[in-house]
Parts: sequence; structure tokens; C-alpha cells
Amino acid sequence: MRKQDLKRVSEYVWEVPKSFQDGMRVPARLYSSERMLDLALRDRSGIQLANTATLPGVVKYTLAMPDMHQGYGFPIGGVAATEAPDGVISPGGVGYDINCGVRLLSTKILREEIEPYLEDLTTALYHNCPSGVGEKGHLRLSQKELDQLAVEGSKWALKKGYARREDLERTEESGQLAGADPSQVSQRAKQRGMPQVGTLGAGNHFIEIDVIDKVYDEKAAGVMGLSLGGIALQIHCGSRGFGHQVCDDYVKRLQPAVHKYGIQLPDRQLVCAPFESPEGQAYYGAMACAANYAFANRQVLLHYARQSFEQILAGKVADWDLYQVYDIAHNMAKFETHEVDGQRKRLCIHRKGATRAFGPGQPGVPAVYQEIGQPVLVPGSMGTASYVLVGTQESMEQTFGSTCHGAGRTMSRAEAKRRIHGGKLKDQLERQGIVIRAGSLKGLAEEAPDAYKEVDNVVAVVHGAGIARKVARLRPLAVIKGSANSLLQSDVIFDESTRQYFLQSIDKDADTLTRLVDDLLMMSRLEAEALEVKRKLCKLSEVIETIQDRLDNLTVKHQLQVNIPDDLPPVNIDDIRIGQVLTNLVENAVKFSDDNTNIRIEAESNDKDIIVSVTDQGSGIPPEIHEKIFERFFQGNGSKAGRRKGTGLGLAICRGIIEAHGGKIWVESQPDQGARFTFSLPLN
Repeated sequence: MRKQDLKRVSEYVWEVPKSFQDGMRVPARLYSSERMLDLALRDRSGIQLANTATLPGVVKYTLAMPDMHQGYGFPIGGVAATEAPDGVISPGGVGYDINCGVRLLSTKILREEIEPYLEDLTTALYHNCPSGVGEKGHLRLSQKELDQLAVEGSKWALKKGYARREDLERTEESGQLAGADPSQVSQRAKQRGMPQVGTLGAGNHFIEIDVIDKVYDEKAAGVMGLSLGGIALQIHCGSRGFGHQVCDDYVKRLQPAVHKYGIQLPDRQLVCAPFESPEGQAYYGAMACAANYAFANRQVLLHYARQSFEQILAGKVADWDLYQVYDIAHNMAKFETHEVDGQRKRLCIHRKGATRAFGPGQPGVPAVYQEIGQPVLVPGSMGTASYVLVGTQESMEQTFGSTCHGAGRTMSRAEAKRRIHGGKLKDQLERQGIVIRAGSLKGLAEEAPDAYKEVDNVVAVVHGAGIARKVARLRPLAVIKGSANSLLQSDVIFDESTRQYFLQSIDKDADTLTRLVDDLLMMSRLEAEALEVKRKLCKLSEVIETIQDRLDNLTVKHQLQVNIPDDLPPVNIDDIRIGQVLTNLVENAVKFSDDNTNIRIEAESNDKDIIVSVTDQGSGIPPEIHEKIFERFFQGNGSKAGRRKGTGLGLAICRGIIEAHGGKIWVESQPDQGARFTFSLPLN
């Protein structure tokens, strides 16, 4: 398709006339600025848009939003309305990730309040909200439970304690699309769906901590609970393997229906069936199940996101809760009533990579938003801004209540992987102050900002055309991306630097897991009083010499000072266990002190004991928790950015080992004055 094939209707609207292609029943319209039009016509998405206008029962015109790019069947960003009795329903008009959508949460937290805890919060979200291709979640559903979830959607999550009633009130369709029929879902789809509830997935899915850096409409933002400088959270994901399998099944199952009902298609990817036919009803019943799965999936992820915020922020900020603003779907076919040629008609609205944008006073808009219009959530590409908009009366009149859904790709995922280095991209984003958690550099490269149109330009078009109105802009502070077992992928060849990056990450994670297992085994022995202490007479300086390499690695960014008197008497100890105590104490000092500060190991003796201390210049420890820090799994506040979280067992193990030697351990500290951990070892 070329620019000269289009007729300009207005500043932001371009029309493909029915004469462009044989079989077009209605014109097709594209929303774009003149500057963005060349990008929109680079791939086959323009031809795909024209193809959608050939579908039986299509009315008025088919549409593409400014984030349009090539998809399967429909272009991504495509909208089409079909009417009974001839109207069809098409899996290609919905897509593989059925009800891929975005959920926005507001908070009462300011940026300056959350910044000291951002690394820990990002890590907690990464661990609590599983991500990656095929990744399994916290829940294990039976097939009966999955069928219930597929019918009830977010209502299922409410019954199970994963939702609040106000969450459902602020979800499109209240989180439950009517007409779901689990009997129309294949066994394979159910097998894929049972372990994946509460998981993020890979691709362009993410959880993102944002700061609200611009407000365009104070009234609407206030109704949504959004304020300048405040923190928000976005969850972007869909129906996982369950929805993908539903689409794959019906793309194949509906092929005979095309011939059965004599449907002529310019592209077999537009496979469809009359929605009143048995085949059309079967697809709709299965698609609604996948849509409800996605609503429940985002709801369960919100539950674990709330747990993460409480885990990290409780006691540190006044209110750490997450309040739902809205949850909106992108890939769906739904029955809605719209005006066509002056008549109200019940239509099947296909939105593929497009967002519902109902204006003020419309049925289906939550009561709290009736005056301002339905919230519209437009995430940008990774590391760029996202926007909160509201639907308008103009969107109801122009686009069947639809608008854009995101930035829109300018290069395929394969091309992005070839052209963009994930490791360099990660470094670039982190230099911008954005915390990244992702196990796959390939996944990062696929979703790089350079692979997308600029979201600012996309939003400017829909705002200028009047089919949505800007409310607020969000900037990312931290991004949790879907990860994958990257080195096991046979279809991608990684360069040596990328391989090394993966291997180093694997090595660190393996060390962490090994440490956790060792610590748990140690605690089990200590609590069962089964720890074997192999004593021998040795000097403390010899113990330190055996662990010097470990200490040097731990303190590479600090100044380690060791002061052990030459005349310190030997002591009858288990040198390996005492070496572990010293290592744990030094590691703890590193975690809570700034780079380039001093950490000192000192020792002295009296008539009864050797007294050993480890002193840092860190954030210090409040007196009220001096005893608690030696309890298992207790983790203090104030660890420095970039330090790995410990297991919460290190100091408990120290106490167990020292007490097994007949000694004592204690801490002396004041906030902001560093800490001094001291233990005694009996000479006799």
C-alpha cells in the first residue's frame, strides 16, 4: 500500500476506499499523523487493514490505530465491527494472546519515599510474580478448578481471596466475560493453563513501577487517585499458554467453516465463521474462557504484587497499599451496541491490539468514572513513558469506542534480536536510573525502545483526533520483564559477551541457592542440637588466613583492616565453623555500609575469653532490634542499593555456632553510627 492510495479525511484520519481492492464491503480508516504514515505503510499492515473490510457482515468501516503494525490476519491495532445475521467472528481479529491487557494501580507513596527500597522491591516482585516462557506460578489448579476460573474470571479470584470487590468494579466487564464455555476448550489448552495462573510470561509482558511525572487533567487524575510525583504500578500480561492454544486450535478448526459457509477471503489468516453458527459459537465460548483466564491471571499477579509491597515497605512508608485504577483488555471480540447510520445496532467488535475507550455516561463504565469517561491505559516500550487517557464521546462516534493500545512495533522481534544487544540495552536503561529484572537478554532486545514507535507520537494522534484524552504520563523506575532459559534456545546464536553475561548470572544464582540450602541445613542442625563441633587448638590469625580469599572477594569495594595481636593465645575451637562466623559478619557489614568505607576485624583476650569483633561504618542498628537480628529469617532495613538480599539466616547461624562453643555474641550500635558485632570464645 502506498500513500497515494489513501484519501485524507482529516488531520489524523486517512481512508482506504472500497475501490482499492476487490471484495472490500466498506472503506478502511487509518489514524496517523502524516509524519508517522510512512512507518505505518512499511510492512503489510495496510494490506491487512484493507483485507478486514472484506469480512461478511462488516459495517461502517474497519479501523487501524496509530500503533498499527503487521499481525496475524488483522493488523495489530485493528478494529472491525460485524453485524448479524451475516456477521462473522475471526480468531485473527482477536489474536493469540487473548485478553492481553494492562492493569494500573495507584499508591499513596511518593518517589522519594520508595527510592531507598526500589532495588529490594523490584527483586521481590521478580521473585513473587513468576515470569518467562512456560513459567509456572504459585497455584496448582485441577481441571475442575480451571473450568470454574474460565467461567468466572476475576470473580473466581475474589472467592479464593486474591481480589477485593473494588478491583472487580474497576475491571473491564467486571473481570468476567459472559458466554464462556469450557467444553469448547481443548484438553491441551487446559493442560497448558492449569500451572500458569499468576504468571507474567515473556515477550512484551512486564510489571513496571512508575512515577507520575506529568498531569494533564487534574480532575480526572484526582478521580483515579493519581498525583504528580506519586508512584504507580502497571501489570501487562494476558492468557498465557491457555489463550495461545485456544487461538491455535480454532485457526485450524474454522478452516472447514470458511468453505462450508461459502466465505471468500483474500487471506486465509482471516479464517472465520458466522458468529451465530455452531462453529462461531464454539470459538466465542472458548475465547471467553481465555479472556476470563487473563482477567484472573492479572488479578492473582496483583495479589502477589500487594504482598511484595507489604513485604518490603511495611513500617517504612505510611501506606504501602496498591489501589486499582482500572484493568483493560486489548485482544478481544465482544458484543456491544453502537450507532451505525443513525440506528443503534448490536455488533461484534473485534479489537486486536486496540483498547476500548468508552466516553462519559456510557453503560459499562464504572460508576466512579461515569463523569470523566473510562480510563485508557497505553504502555510505552520498555524504558519509555506510558500514558493514562480517558475515553470520549468522539471515540464512541468515530471508532466504536476504541483507541490505541501501545507504542506499536517498527521492527519484528527477529530483527530486534539481530540489531540490538540485550546486555548493552540493560546497561543503557540502568544508566537512566531504571532498575531491570529479566533473565533473558534476548527478551530485552525484542522489546527495546528502538523496536517501537515513539509512544508520545502515538498518543498525540489519538488525543488530537479526539478518540481519547490525555490525563497523566508515567515514567518507569523499575521494570520486571519476562525471562526465558536463554542458553537453551536452539534458534538463537549468542555472541561471547552475551554468553558470559548469562553464565555469570547463572553462577551467581547457583551460589545463592547453594548458600540458602547450606544455611537451612546448618539451622536444622543447630536447632536439633546436632551440630558437630570439631575442636582443635589453633590461633585466630590462622583461621583468618584460611578465609582471606573469601574476605578479599567480599570487601573488594571496602577497606578491610585486620588487627590480631601476635601474643593472642590459641583457643580450642572448630576453625571451619569460626571461619564461617567471621565470613558471615563481614558479609553483613558489607551489605549495610557504603563503598570505600572501613571494615575492621579486631581481637583481644582476658583471663577467661578471647573477644573478637567486626566493626563497620554503615547505617547502624536501632537498639530495639539488637536482639531480633539474631533470630532466623529476620532481615534488617538499610541494605545498600545493588547488594544482594541475604537469606536472613547468617546472624542466626553465627549465634548458634558461638553458643555451641560456649561463648556469647552481641551487637553495639546506634543508627547512622555503624555497628560492632562482638563474640567471645572461652579459653578453657
